[in-house]
Amino acid sequence: MFNFVLRNRHLFRGKLKKEVFDFNTSIAAFRDQCEAGAARFWRIPEGITIREATMAMDEIVAFIKKFL
Repeated sequence: MFNFVLRNRHLFRGKLKKEVFDFNTSIAAFRDQCEAGAARFWRIPEGITIREATMAMDEIVAFIKKFL
């Protein structure tokens, strides 16, 4: 059921064709769409903040090696 809803979410927005995501797609619009969908299902508890962060490739490799 969940897989069906995820694959066919465009139908629930009244669109017959899926949206194509490529390099010309607006990242800001996509982020707004994701945030709107997430807001329907879950609220961030008070006292918790989300901030943007970047990781260097060596940090990512070190993080992954912890689990191998």
